[in-house]
Amino acid sequence: MQASAVAGTGPASVRNVLIIDSDLGFVFWLGQALDAAGYETFPARGISEAVALLSELNVIVDILIVRYSLAEAATFAKELRLTQGGHLKTIALVEEADQQTASLPSWDGWQLKPQLPDVNAKGTLLTLVQGILSAGRIVPTT
Repeated sequence: MQASAVAGTGPASVRNVLIIDSDLGFVFWLGQALDAAGYETFPARGISEAVALLSELNVIVDILIVRYSLAEAATFAKELRLTQGGHLKTIALVEEADQQTASLPSWDGWQLKPQLPDVNAKGTLLTLVQGILSAGRIVPTT
């Protein structure tokens, strides 16, 4: 997870991804996959940590990937979308019990959070991120 994509620096084609999940091992696993694909990733263990990180770095976020079950995840996503000029795309990481939640349609995409190690999960998540960036909204996947 690099910190060189502060607003106004780095190549214009770099996309910034904020990953929020209390499972730090998962955050770094996903961050490494996204970094290898050319994304700039920023990890956080919770919403308050993400708020502090964003205020410190003043970075523009292109994609927010957040564990749906974290307290205030949906509210944070909505507020961040407003502060990012409306271009922010959001992905909810859900668990089996979250799939029937009515508010999932407000997200640009969602994905079942994989249980590590999952050899196919990196490709699935990369495809979801790339699809949302190019198409805008993706039908939920499992």
